[in-house]
Amino acid sequence: MNKKKQPAPRRVTKRIEKEVKKGLKKAATEKPLIARVFPKLSSLLSPSPKKKAQKQEESLTGMLSSMTRKKAKSRKKVAKRASPKEGIVGSTPANPHSEGLRWMKTVQKQTVDSSKKLSKKLSKRKA
Repeated sequence: MNKKKQPAPRRVTKRIEKEVKKGLKKAATEKPLIARVFPKLSSLLSPSPKKKAQKQEESLTGMLSSMTRKKAKSRKKVAKRASPKEGIVGSTPANPHSEGLRWMKTVQKQTVDSSKKLSKKLSKRKA
């Protein structure tokens, strides 16, 4: 007759489980030989890293270009009219060609149109 197999005591099974976990952790931390000998495929496909001096030079040129853009923007001429309805006597329209006595109305229309465009542009930026 076959005897029933009795389970090992709890203390023994616990020790066995601990040893198994230790072995699994050790195997996970160790790198396989293949990885040590050969580089990964992703490292081969990626572009070569830039040199330190080249990186610094690129950041410097970027900073300089942004500074020049900001300076140019600050020096840009801006219209000095208080409101779009007001016209300055003696000023000419944006397209200076002979319009007779209507040029004052043209100036007003042009300023109103430009202010509408500007307000639309600003509302788009906020949204």
